[in-house]
Amino acid sequence: MITTITDKDKTKFHILLREPINLNLIQPKEAQELIEAVENGHIPLHEAYQLVMNILKEQKK
Repeated sequence: MITTITDKDKTKFHILLREPINLNLIQPKEAQELIEAVENGHIPLHEAYQLVMNILKEQKK
């Protein structure tokens, strides 16, 4: 099943990525690569969200 990613989805994901970038948990280049992977269909959006949430959760430990 192919899911279309809307501009709203992209915006929400970009906003989510701000926190780990600001906390120096990921580099902006890595965030851009993740965005491109989602937009190109290499990784589902829900998996990208989970990856970012796991990074944030690890930081809070």
